[in-house]
Amino acid sequence: MTPRRAQILIGLGVLVAVLLVVLVVALIIGWEDPVAAPTSLPTTTSTAEPTTISSSSSTTTSSTSTTTSSTTTTSTSTTTTTTTTLPPGACAGSGAGPLPAGAAIEDEVGGDFDGDGVGDRLLVYRDATGGRWVRMELSYGHTADVAVASPGDVRIQAVNFGGHGDLAIIDQVRVMPIRSVSLYHLAACSFGVVSLRGGGVADFDVGRDEGGLRGVTCTDDGIVVTGGERLSPVEYEVHSLTYFWDPVAGEFVAGMGAAAILHSPEDDAEIGRHGEFNC
Repeated sequence: MTPRRAQILIGLGVLVAVLLVVLVVALIIGWEDPVAAPTSLPTTTSTAEPTTISSSSSTTTSSTSTTTSSTTTTSTSTTTTTTTTLPPGACAGSGAGPLPAGAAIEDEVGGDFDGDGVGDRLLVYRDATGGRWVRMELSYGHTADVAVASPGDVRIQAVNFGGHGDLAIIDQVRVMPIRSVSLYHLAACSFGVVSLRGGGVADFDVGRDEGGLRGVTCTDDGIVVTGGERLSPVEYEVHSLTYFWDPVAGEFVAGMGAAAILHSPEDDAEIGRHGEFNC
């Protein structure tokens, strides 16, 4: 072997040795990195999220359940009270019993005659002997009866002119074609005809005959009572008087009056109204 070849072989051996050293170092460094890299990644990612979501959901569910249970219990415990006391100022009495044996109702209407805000009953009935009665039955049981002597039909109705209670109107035949219209009310537990301040009671004739005409018309706060004389076959002298209802005193108070001369046939509608009951 020549000296030149020997030098080349020695150089190659040194180069191979250097490469082997570099490879070993690289393998050692590469072996350590895979082990060290995963130590921080999983630890940072996995601890915060599941714990927070699970705790919040559990608390919300518990609160909703408690609120629903409380509402149900409250609503079922407030529907058991019953009022059995009579209204203030209630009238004494044994209460509304049945009508007399053999009685027959001819007419009935509703109203609030004692002013307690609860509906009462007004009725006309004929007893077994043929006698007629008007009965007021209050909602809590008190009753009051008045006799009527009409040979014909009897009409009843309720009307309010202001104040706490309704008045009862009893309209009955007196002597045909004249009727009697009376206004009744409940005062001090007594059912009777309303008084006129200054004297008299609210009991008026209504109708038209050869001698003249008489009428009653209801207004918002009272009544207008009319009358007229026949001066000739075509001429009437009519007059009217207004009565205002005083709910505190429980009576009618006379107010304005008026008079006029009416002629037939041009004033026939007005003449007719003055001889009628309009309520």
